[in-house]
Amino acid sequence: MDFKGKTAVITGASSGIGLAYSLEFAKRETNLVLVARSEAALKKLAADIREQHGVNVEVISQDLATISAGRELMGKLADLNISPDILVNNAGITDGNGPTWQLEPEVWRKVVDVNLVAPFLTCRAVVPHMISNGWGRIVNIASIATKFPLELRILSGAPRAALIRWTCGRSSAMRRASIRFSLSALRGVWMMRALGNAALIKPRQRKLWGILSTTRAASGASLSSSRR
Repeated sequence: MDFKGKTAVITGASSGIGLAYSLEFAKRETNLVLVARSEAALKKLAADIREQHGVNVEVISQDLATISAGRELMGKLADLNISPDILVNNAGITDGNGPTWQLEPEVWRKVVDVNLVAPFLTCRAVVPHMISNGWGRIVNIASIATKFPLELRILSGAPRAALIRWTCGRSSAMRRASIRFSLSALRGVWMMRALGNAALIKPRQRKLWGILSTTRAASGASLSSSRR
């Protein structure tokens, strides 16, 4: 699909998967709004992308772990006179993994807020604009922890599993409005592949990659899925 001239909002854009999506969209001549807590890192990335690809890049420093995050983000976009065409919900944390009886409730709440509630809030904020424009694409980043739940990493997998179910439900509901939802399970092992560092993947991880290859794995694959 041709994304030239459209505007993509990418959360957690300063590194890792968010960075990979930012660069992929820039190659497709898509204007960008980069969102993360680290304003300094975002500004450097934005300058590099502008120089290399000549697209418009705006930077928003935003903590997404608050109930007002979606409203605040849309307010900042309105100040920039930007109506988003594409949203990539990538921001996520893995704090506090460990035995359930040792996890502090505050840590659990924080991870759920960032990994599950924040994508809901950003979607809730941008979808009305996409409906008004008659077109929209949303990519929610999940995790292979939802496929292979590990005892000491259940905290990072549980919110993402809920995000997958919610995304699937929204995808069917919004299709008539020409808004498409996609999932990408890139976290962990697949981040290295997405960034072109496949040589760093260990043999056992390569096996996992083979098992899970049917899931949308790379940023380009997720974007291509939006054609349907």
